[in-house]
Amino acid sequence: MTIEEPALSVCHIDCAPDANSAGSIELSQSKVVILGPTDSQNQHQILESFSRMKFGSVPDLNWWGDQLATKMISTLETRGKLWKTIQRATNEGEFIYVIAPGVRNVISASNRLMQLMLERVNLWLTNQRLNTLIHKPLTRLGSGIENYATLSASERANRHKSTKSLIPRSDFEDYSIHVLFVDDVRVTGTTAARARQMNLSAGAASFQELYAVTISNSLSQRQTGIEQGLNQFFVSGHLDRDVALIVSHEEYQPVQRMLRLLLHPQNRADLP
Repeated sequence: MTIEEPALSVCHIDCAPDANSAGSIELSQSKVVILGPTDSQNQHQILESFSRMKFGSVPDLNWWGDQLATKMISTLETRGKLWKTIQRATNEGEFIYVIAPGVRNVISASNRLMQLMLERVNLWLTNQRLNTLIHKPLTRLGSGIENYATLSASERANRHKSTKSLIPRSDFEDYSIHVLFVDDVRVTGTTAARARQMNLSAGAASFQELYAVTISNSLSQRQTGIEQGLNQFFVSGHLDRDVALIVSHEEYQPVQRMLRLLLHPQNRADLP
């Protein structure tokens, strides 16, 4: 039996109704509005925080991880499909894997977000006497392409796949396991669609999604580079004071995007 529900997210970014819309902000040459529980905050600060988070900023990872946990817990409290899935798993001896895009050698921001979210959500589930969620890292064979954030939906769907994440098929064959897919951003839905198809075809009992940010279809179709604009809203791509502040944090752990920035040919001359 397959159980699915629409993707959940902390924030949703959409096209502004018009160029002069109140509360709109420019992102990748498009006027956008940010919808969600952070509406009352400065939208410029939200986008800056997301950009820093993508490069592993500790305070921003903690903030977004807490927002993800809050979103998930509030969703569970509505007793919707996600709650029913966890309750079913508890009552019937099933399990729930929480996965993010696969890792080869260095984690991405989405993997770290998943870990931070799970710490708080599992504590809440324990207090509710429900099954806790299982962190299931996926191994990726090869690295993803560097310019993925600049690709359109059709380019993402039709590109030559340079990598593949290993799905736990044998686990699904031996046990009834549901999957919750966590990622930092949903732009065209290509990554999630591929993950859904691979997990369900391998035998997962259900597949649901949770994101920090989702982009509307109309905006992603209008502005191909919207994800790149998000990533570089604060961190420009150069080795400057902002990058130094991120990596100098005492709890900083390298993430893929920061390593690519530090080792990019145009930045090598600036390395110590």
